[in-house]
Amino acid sequence: MILLRRADLGPGAYTVLGDPYEEYAVSILSTTSDVDFEDFKRQRTGPPTFYKPQVSQLLRKFHSLVTIGFGPTIITD
Repeated sequence: MILLRRADLGPGAYTVLGDPYEEYAVSILSTTSDVDFEDFKRQRTGPPTFYKPQVSQLLRKFHSLVTIGFGPTIITD
């Protein structure tokens, strides 16, 4: 999973580079939420934003599955 550093969203903000399935997986792994995928899709208003404490937790738990990316701002609809 690739987490993209998003300076336009503020300090320490990241989004998932991928489709809603990857976003859902990162959301479930970084929180204690038990929402199912269909509810996640319905509630989704844009790409979820993750912050440094959540990213640090993911890196500690799943260091070989998470990659941090840096680059220009990506606008998604």
